[in-house]
Amino acid sequence: MKMLLILSASASVLAYGIGAVIALMAFVYLVYVLIKPEKF
Repeated sequence: MKMLLILSASASVLAYGIGAVIALMAFVYLVYVLIKPEKF
C-alpha cells in the first residue's frame, strides 16, 4: 500500500513537471511571436 502511494505521488509530480514545461514553452513561444511579428 505504501509503495502504491509513493508511486502515485511520483507519477503526479512527473505529470505536473511535464505540464509546467509545456506551459513554459508555450509562454516563451507566445512572447517570441509577440516581440517578432515581422518573421511570421
